[in-house]
Amino acid sequence: MYNLTNKSESRNVLTVSISWSAIHDITPLGMVERMKVIYGAMVVPPEPSYDFSVQFDLENPSLNVGTSPSPSNLFAHSNAALPQRR
Repeated sequence: MYNLTNKSESRNVLTVSISWSAIHDITPLGMVERMKVIYGAMVVPPEPSYDFSVQFDLENPSLNVGTSPSPSNLFAHSNAALPQRR
């Protein structure tokens, strides 16, 4: 399950939160630390009833530059990534 929110005091900040039953199995394996490596300062404390949250500043996307990975990097870092055929 996921949730997209923006708080009234900062409407330009979008928070994406997920709730995932398997997260409790992978957290001891370093999942949160790995996500901090990938998403950097965008990782925030999870919202109530959710397991993981990241925030995006929509008004100042330059704040996300350098901390947010490109789509190809997300795929490369994913544990579900499959080898590419050439």
